[in-house]
Amino acid sequence: MTATLSQAATALGTAIGTISGLRVVAHPTDAINPPVAVIEPNSVEYHRAFANGLTQMTFTVTVIVSRVTDRLALANLDPYIATDGASSIRAAIETDQTLGGVVQAVKMTTASQFVTVALADASYFAVQTEVIVYA
Repeated sequence: MTATLSQAATALGTAIGTISGLRVVAHPTDAINPPVAVIEPNSVEYHRAFANGLTQMTFTVTVIVSRVTDRLALANLDPYIATDGASSIRAAIETDQTLGGVVQAVKMTTASQFVTVALADASYFAVQTEVIVYA
């Protein structure tokens, strides 16, 4: 049975939630407490293999940190977008390719769009990562 979009998002959130000190929100929100990872679904592609054997789900995981200065904010993002390490999102999700048996495979493909975000009269710094889940 193929995982639903909600099941995949929850499993992704559980994996990212293993990073100490990083909060996880499994839906878009206006109220944040950085550092936080916000998981948003982007797309679902069907028939990625014969006989509907594979569904591809794409998620954006936006990591938001405090923005005291641009240099410090970028330094605060570094551990989250690193290839490996205790705070690496990629390492957290790719350590168990099945996300606890919920999906067939997962991979983080990009980190892009380093931007300043204004929420509730405060300024933050963020990066968007793309995560592909195969269910």
